[in-house]
Amino acid sequence: MLNNRGTGAFKKLLQCVTQPSTIFSKGDHETGLHTLGTKARGLLIVSDENRRVAVNVKRKFAMEFEAVYRGSQIDIDTIVLKGDDIVMQSALLSNPAITGTDRGRYSFIITPGYTEAEVTHDVVKALNLKLVQLFCVPGAMEGVFLNPRPGLTGVYNTPMPAAEYADGLRGVCPDIKKVCIAHSPSDQPQQHKSLDGQYRRLKRMLTDLGIEVVTHLWDFKNAYDRELKNQLKSCQVIITLDEPAVGQHRKLVKKLCEETETLFCSSELTSVLEGAGIGAGVTEDTYLYPMVPLLHELLNAGNEVVPSFQIPAQDGMRYNLDAMERQGVKLTALLRALLRMKAADDTSAIKLS
Repeated sequence: MLNNRGTGAFKKLLQCVTQPSTIFSKGDHETGLHTLGTKARGLLIVSDENRRVAVNVKRKFAMEFEAVYRGSQIDIDTIVLKGDDIVMQSALLSNPAITGTDRGRYSFIITPGYTEAEVTHDVVKALNLKLVQLFCVPGAMEGVFLNPRPGLTGVYNTPMPAAEYADGLRGVCPDIKKVCIAHSPSDQPQQHKSLDGQYRRLKRMLTDLGIEVVTHLWDFKNAYDRELKNQLKSCQVIITLDEPAVGQHRKLVKKLCEETETLFCSSELTSVLEGAGIGAGVTEDTYLYPMVPLLHELLNAGNEVVPSFQIPAQDGMRYNLDAMERQGVKLTALLRALLRMKAADDTSAIKLS
């Protein structure tokens, strides 16, 4: 029901760390593919809470690369960081890939999250490492360490405007009276700014419409499910924000929503694919596609700045019909038939520009 279509092409990638002059690229004008005469190696540095996203990035990034660059291979090694910022920095400083015997084998770093992006950037900058860094973060505007500079750029998402979000909710639940918004507190300044911005905009809009809003605070390790279930008993909808804790708790939220007949509304589409009734935004896969040309540019930019890629706000919400009904949404035969239809201009694809 939900499709996530990307650009379909990796452009020329990479520079071999040990022998950069051995790279050559030859275009195939009939197929749009290229032949790349070398291998390339990078690091995927990820916090424990973003491990799921990292597995997806590593698997699909390599597959796409090898499909486009015939006969070539991109290798990505993973470093998982745990603990707070200081512990993560210490772990990186003692890792052979960064400062030890493996230093020099890598040409790029990918960081799929706020904390690991900032920690990695600080270490690379402090040690003056010859590595380019590509970040991908949800629901954020650029700021502080995310400002593009030589050797650093990335991809970030634009949340759906609060007014359109509220319209989508009321279209499915016209008699909505009370909503629960679940999210994590964060000590990481940029992640806190992103989550707090999403939360405040939604709460203000819903409150202005006369809808009561309650808040459930969870963290990555603990959803506090007993308290959450008690809150859902008096709510028609639970909204989750675009953050790592959602990936950890979405199965529990789906289960509780079916038990309490509460509509699960997510701020990203991966949850809709996995059991939320409705949602806005993009899937985890969406970040992969613009990362490819950005990495190519980074590796060939020298001292030039490569602008970040902002995924635009997506038009309209997406829905999971079966999940909606399991979560207590009453659909008439006419509404069900209308929901199965598609507009003539609906390509069912995530737009990237």
